[in-house]
Amino acid sequence: MSDCPFCQIAEEGLPPHGLFEDESFFVILDKESLAFGHCMVIPKRHVVKVYELNESETAELFALARKVAVYLERALDVKAVGYIAFGSGLPHAHLHLVPHSDSRVLEYPHEYLRRLSDGELRAEAEKLRSMLSRDLRTG
Repeated sequence: MSDCPFCQIAEEGLPPHGLFEDESFFVILDKESLAFGHCMVIPKRHVVKVYELNESETAELFALARKVAVYLERALDVKAVGYIAFGSGLPHAHLHLVPHSDSRVLEYPHEYLRRLSDGELRAEAEKLRSMLSRDLRTG
């Protein structure tokens, strides 16, 4: 879909705030961040809702999300990484991963929301990208 920003990324390649890409999925930092390392795992195939993915795509999505979450938890020394799939809003399925040490960030997201500039996104991605990509390819 030419008007879908995630489909455009799938076609054109990772933006500067991208963390990982393979043949089926990509991971980018969220511009509307709830925490350092808040990212989205996104299927390249266009479907509107996560539950519209087929069984194997769903399994692959959550396997990749697990790898990213384990890395983020360890690298950022946080208590947990929350998963959020809204199912509305941007019309392309994606799963948010939100590193946190206080569940309030998930319960009261508007208190934590930061809109990141392109420069802030790029700097955050640079801090995370090399280790994350290596871990995801080998783990």
